[in-house]
Amino acid sequence: MKLLVLGEGTAGEPRVAAVPDTVKALVKKGIDVVVVRGAGNGSKISDDAYEAAGAKLADNAAVAAGDADIIVSVRRPPVEVINALKPGAVVIGQLDPYGARETISALAERRAIAFAMELMPRITRAQAMDV
Repeated sequence: MKLLVLGEGTAGEPRVAAVPDTVKALVKKGIDVVVVRGAGNGSKISDDAYEAAGAKLADNAAVAAGDADIIVSVRRPPVEVINALKPGAVVIGQLDPYGARETISALAERRAIAFAMELMPRITRAQAMDV
């Protein structure tokens, strides 16, 4: 299984969807983790830290998305990444499903499985997944 961590193209967005400790835990479970170069820059996390945790680095998000099973991002992925998804890929992030109909339509056309994290129920058991 291959998981792709995207960088955020939104100005002023310092967050990243996975930190090196998370990557290390995923790699330990046998998941191939690929991080787009510079994904952690806004959070002051170097590419070297991701590599030390066991991730591979990708120069191009759209190319890396082509064979990824799971894509994680803080905000919705750019259109070029969505257009590169293989059918059945899982996309996890703040997808803004009510404000980005074109993006959601593109995900549906690619037959992606999308999890809009901002729609996660606000219950005690789900607080660990709160965005």
